[in-house]
Amino acid sequence: MSAVSYNPAPMIAHFSQAPTLCTRIFSCCKRQNSLNLSNEQLNLLFREVAKVSFQNKSSDLIYRCAEHITLDQLLTALNMHEGDLNLMINRLEKCEKVLKRGESHAAALGTWQDQRSYAVRKLHALFETLLSAFSFVQIGREPGSSWEASHILQVYGQLLSAPFLLAAFLSTMTSFLTALTITTITTAVVAGSVFAYLKWFRLFPERVNGFHNLNVAIEQRSIPAVIGKDDEIDQALFYMDAGLNPLFVGEPGTGKTSLIVGVGQRFHNGNVPERLKGKQVIAGNAAHLLSDGHSLEGDRFQRFKSRLESEKKVAVGFDEVQVLMKSNTRVGDLFKSAMDKSSDSFGICFGATTLADYQKYIATDAAWMRRFPAVIPVSPSSKEHTIVLLRHLHGQEAPDIDVSDEILNEIFEETSRKLKEHAQPDASIVVFSQSVAEVRMRHWNTEAHRSLMKRRSEYLALCDLFVKVSGTEREADVGKELDDMSAKIAMLEEVYKKENESAAFLIRLKRDKEKVISETCYLARKILQLPISRQTDQLKKVFTILRFFFLPFIEEQLKMHPGTSPTVTSKVVQELVSRAVALRSSMAADAKREAEARAS
Repeated sequence: MSAVSYNPAPMIAHFSQAPTLCTRIFSCCKRQNSLNLSNEQLNLLFREVAKVSFQNKSSDLIYRCAEHITLDQLLTALNMHEGDLNLMINRLEKCEKVLKRGESHAAALGTWQDQRSYAVRKLHALFETLLSAFSFVQIGREPGSSWEASHILQVYGQLLSAPFLLAAFLSTMTSFLTALTITTITTAVVAGSVFAYLKWFRLFPERVNGFHNLNVAIEQRSIPAVIGKDDEIDQALFYMDAGLNPLFVGEPGTGKTSLIVGVGQRFHNGNVPERLKGKQVIAGNAAHLLSDGHSLEGDRFQRFKSRLESEKKVAVGFDEVQVLMKSNTRVGDLFKSAMDKSSDSFGICFGATTLADYQKYIATDAAWMRRFPAVIPVSPSSKEHTIVLLRHLHGQEAPDIDVSDEILNEIFEETSRKLKEHAQPDASIVVFSQSVAEVRMRHWNTEAHRSLMKRRSEYLALCDLFVKVSGTEREADVGKELDDMSAKIAMLEEVYKKENESAAFLIRLKRDKEKVISETCYLARKILQLPISRQTDQLKKVFTILRFFFLPFIEEQLKMHPGTSPTVTSKVVQELVSRAVALRSSMAADAKREAEARAS
C-alpha cells in the first residue's frame, strides 16, 4: 500500500457509522505489521478522524480510534519521544486548575471513578428525598417549641402506626401469623436501612437551605476558579486554625464573595493547616436562612442548624452575614446562640460583610465582636490582579470575541478614573461584560439584517393596503408592488442567512478551540492522578490525538475562514463608560430634586 494511493475516508466513514465493523478492520490491519500503515498514512488517517469528529460535533470517534492503535505508533508518526509528551502533560496539568471543564468531559472519559461518583450522588439524593418525605430526620431531635414538639409527636404516631396498617392489610390476603412475620421482617429491614444510612453512609449534602457544598461544587467545576487574593485567604485559614471566626470586611465590589469560594478551594485541595484538613465547606448567602413567608420565623434557620449539628467536620461560610445580625429578630437571637462557643453548633465559621454594615451591626455590639474577633480587610484589586481576572473571564465566557490586552488595560483605567464610586475588580468586570454583549449585538445587527427588518415592515404595510384596495383600480398595481417586495425579502433573507452561517461557523471554531485546550489540560490532570495502567495509556493516546491532530485542524480552519471576528474596540469601551457616568449624574440630579421638593 503506497502512501499516495491511501485514502482514509472510506475507513473513517465505516468507523463513524459502524464501530463493530471498524473494530474488525483495525483488528485485521493489526495482524499485518501493526496496521500496515506508514507514518504519512497514519497522519492522513488521524487528520481525517479530526475532520469527521469536528463535523459530527463529537469526540467519540477519537476515543474509539485510540483503542485500536498503540501509543508508540502515534509517537513514531509524529517523530516524538514519550519523554517530550510527558513534559507537555506536566506543563498543561498546571494550567487545568484555572480552566473551566464541562460535564461532557467526564461523560466522554467514562472513567469508573466519575461514574461511581455520579451514581453515589444520585442514590444519596434519593435517600435524602425519602428521609424528608417520611420525616425520618425528625427522629431523636429535641423540639425547640411546643408547636415543634406536637409536630414531632405526630411524626412518631405515623411511624408507629405504619406496621399495624401493613399487618392489617396483609391479614386480609393471608393468615395472621404470616402477615405478622412479613410485617416484622419488613419493619426490621426498613429501620435497619435507615439507621445504617444515617450512621455510616449518609454523605454531606450538596445543598442545605440554599447553601452549597463547595467541595462538591469545585469538584464538579460548577463554580469558576478564584484567582489571586491569596494573602487574605491565608490569613483567614490561620485564624480558623487558631479557633477564631474570621470576617472579610470591605467595600461593595472588592471580591468578598469570591474570597469565600477561595477558602472552599483551599479546603478542597487540602492546602490548609493540618487541623483543618478533611473538612467540608458549606457556604451561601445568609438571606437564604430567613423566613420565606410560608414558615415560622426562624424555622429555616433551625432546620439548617439541626442538619449541620450532625456533621463534625464542617466549616460554614456566610456571605452578607449582617442580615442575620439585625436586632429584635428571632433569627438574630438563634444565630447568636448558635455562634456561642459553648453551643458549638457550627464549628468553624467565616463570613463577609461591607464596612458600613460591620460598623453598624458588629462594632457596636460586644457579643458579635466576641463571635467574629478576626477582621480581615479586603481592599480593591490592583491593576495587575484585575487584568488577570479579565483575561481569565475572556477565555471562559467570550472566546469568540477578540479582546486585546490594550483594551483590558483601558477598561481598568477608564473605570478607575470615571467610576470612582465602584470598587475594582467589579467595575472592570461589569464594563467588560457589557462590552462583550454590545459587540455581539452589533455583529449580529448587520446592514442586511436592518434592511430585512425594514422590508418586512414595508411588506406588512403593503398587505394592509392590498386588502383595502381589493376590487378597485389600484389592486393590480399594489399586487405588483407586493410581489416585488416579496422577491426583495427572499433575496435579503438569503444574504442574511449566509452571513449568519459564516459568523456561527467562526464562533464555533473559536469555542471548539477553547474546549480542546480545556480537555487536554483535564486529561493531563487525570493522567498524572491515576496510577500507571492501561487506562493511563489510553488517555495518553486521546491526549496526543487531540493535541497534535484535532487542535491543528481547527487552527487551519480558522486561517482559512474569510470572516472577521467581532472585536471590542476602544470606542465601545468609551461609550459604555460615558453612558454609566451620564446615568450616575442623572440619578444624582433626580435625588437632589426630590430632596429639595421634600424640604420645600
